[in-house]
Amino acid sequence: MPLLWISIAFVAGAVVSLIVSTAWPVPAVLAGLFILLVIFEQRLFSRFVSYTRLRASMITPLCLLPAAIFGGMLRADLGKPAASPQSLSWYNGQAGVTLRAVASQPVENHDKSTLLTVSAESISTGGSDFIPVKGEAVILLPAGRNYEYGDRLEVTGKLETPPERADFSYRQYLENRGVFSYLSYPRITIIGRNTGNPLLAVVFTLRDRIAQVCEQVMPQPEAAFLSGMLVGRDEEIPDDLKQAFQNTGTSHLVAISGFNITILSGLILALASRLLPRGWSVLASAILLCAYAIMAGASPSVVRAAIMGVLAIIGLSIGRTRTAVNSLGLAAAGMVLVNPLILRDIGFQLSFAATAGILLIGAPLNDKFVKKMTGPARSPETNLFWRSLGDFVIITLSAQAATLPFLLYHFYRYPLIGLLVNPLVLPVQPAAMVLGGISAVAGMLFLPLGKLLGMLAWIPLAYTTRLVEGFSSFSRIGMIDLHVNLWQAVVLGCLLTAAVILKGTLLKQLERWLYWCTLIGLTAILLFQLNALYHRPDGKLHIRIFRQANDLSALILSPGGQRLLVTNRPGDKDLKAFVDRQMPVLDRRLAALILPNPTATTTNGLEDVLLHFNPEWLLVNTRAGGKRVQNALFDITAGSEAPVQSLDLSARFDLGAGAILTIERGDDSGARLTILWGKNLVNFEYGESTGIDTSGQFTPYRPGVLILDHADSLSNSGAAEMILTADIHQKSVVNMVTVPDGGWLEICSDGEAIQILEKAIGFD
Repeated sequence: MPLLWISIAFVAGAVVSLIVSTAWPVPAVLAGLFILLVIFEQRLFSRFVSYTRLRASMITPLCLLPAAIFGGMLRADLGKPAASPQSLSWYNGQAGVTLRAVASQPVENHDKSTLLTVSAESISTGGSDFIPVKGEAVILLPAGRNYEYGDRLEVTGKLETPPERADFSYRQYLENRGVFSYLSYPRITIIGRNTGNPLLAVVFTLRDRIAQVCEQVMPQPEAAFLSGMLVGRDEEIPDDLKQAFQNTGTSHLVAISGFNITILSGLILALASRLLPRGWSVLASAILLCAYAIMAGASPSVVRAAIMGVLAIIGLSIGRTRTAVNSLGLAAAGMVLVNPLILRDIGFQLSFAATAGILLIGAPLNDKFVKKMTGPARSPETNLFWRSLGDFVIITLSAQAATLPFLLYHFYRYPLIGLLVNPLVLPVQPAAMVLGGISAVAGMLFLPLGKLLGMLAWIPLAYTTRLVEGFSSFSRIGMIDLHVNLWQAVVLGCLLTAAVILKGTLLKQLERWLYWCTLIGLTAILLFQLNALYHRPDGKLHIRIFRQANDLSALILSPGGQRLLVTNRPGDKDLKAFVDRQMPVLDRRLAALILPNPTATTTNGLEDVLLHFNPEWLLVNTRAGGKRVQNALFDITAGSEAPVQSLDLSARFDLGAGAILTIERGDDSGARLTILWGKNLVNFEYGESTGIDTSGQFTPYRPGVLILDHADSLSNSGAAEMILTADIHQKSVVNMVTVPDGGWLEICSDGEAIQILEKAIGFD
């Protein structure tokens, strides 16, 4: 316990320094003075009876806690950014700056941009000689740029202070992580490779490999959910699903948490104990746990959980198992010692508040609840039910109660529906993580086995995503919208703190497990059969149009059961999740992936899409996009198993049941495709508009639909039944439907009539 109070005092001192600005010599002198008093305290005050009585009631020397408080203040003062020519941030605001830096983190790939974090080594301003500097910078780049950890770069551009954003302080977000500089679209030259830490390079490579395998063994968005759960790679989770997690108060499921670390530390320690002597097994477990924390992104919640995991492993090895609260305090003090600005990080605050709530509120209440509701007179199943109920309800409520002041202060809202959703989804998370981790490891060794195991892991993951999305639509019911000021949040936190202070045989086992395994297996088979039955071909032509900003993508489900995807942005995470949900879980292969008008963004994520959907054919307009785009496409598709075919004029493809896909045009301005089935004609126009006149394409015997991604120069639409577009500026055409951004609608034809299913509009 003395260690806990010292840690709390140190963190409290750092908090005071961040709120009240002080010059570092003041806390330094006071900390030194109190340390001297600690050393000579016994000699100076032992003759006083009042001191003797007071000291007997305290667990630490009287002057030790003030020394820790002023020590925390000193560390926070020294941790604030210093302005000097040796600091990179000194040069913020200067244009024409050239940096020599090393990529210190793997790149963050997004749909429309790439973020790269570099550690500066030297700088040149205005063509002067390079001088040594220290500091990190974030670089904003176009989507699709690929750099590796350890690349040595020469970066030329304008060095800026990180920008602010309307919805949150991006500058403070970066400062909390020790980044004070920012460059937007600079010129970059690679001047060296593999200059980083070789151990970190292996860890980051393994992280990317696990994320890639997750996408191969199961459909989206569950694959992205699993990747976020295992290694913190959640950038592929669709925006609508991320919003659903936020609306239901379940965002913590996506991130690496103490639960993940607890399972991993137990598995690592159990394995290491069998292979190594006791001391070496503890050391190996601690090293592997730290490596996992780095691989998972080293966010505040991950670092906190890893430190507590390491301390728990050490505690188990020396016979001290009840060290969780002390470990939490030591983890907080250690992280503040390394980076005092992390106290302003929302993730740090929520992680420690939730853990403290579980340890100080949830655990004691749960123990009393279980003691009251269970006993030898009750059946094992009944006892298991009450224990599980306590674990998933009381523990969840305590964590959410502890984070309430922080959520209301930072976000002004609190979803009460999370009190219902969390107990419903938390019980399946252990199975999701364990099965998902096993399938990822198996997939790296033998992909078919990983896919087989991945189907089992998909069940709890899909249950979670579907449940979260279902309850998200009701999230406004019971939503607390309350703007809490800092002092009000502090009072609420103090009230919570006060509430805490005041307050059989082997055969039978085999039979029991056999029963549950059989039940789970039969349920899984039933679910997969129902899923396949739901997505079976119905003999009709279905074209589902999905909008991504100003682009339209089309998923074609032919009468013969073939699936074709027509898109210029195949790597878009929302599109991948949308397509996955239109196909059976066990059969996600496309008959063809068609790229009608490739651009620079087409190559972003294309390699992963080819692995994910494994199309039988890849049809590319080889005349559009320019030489650079075509070269990039060639490099990516060269290693693909799918045959690559150019969109040649008048090429025809049989879609089954008499439906024919024809390439009408494929040149440097885009492509035109048509589907003819019975009396119906559907025309796709991708690329620059060329003054399309639809009057000659449609007849009264062949009513049609025209799908355009640009409608600015459409000259006639009178013969087309409906025109679908993403262009909101074309107002003169009365039979035009604008697909909502992030939404979709469906065209359905039986060969006689075409229906536009407007009820599907509004995917978001």
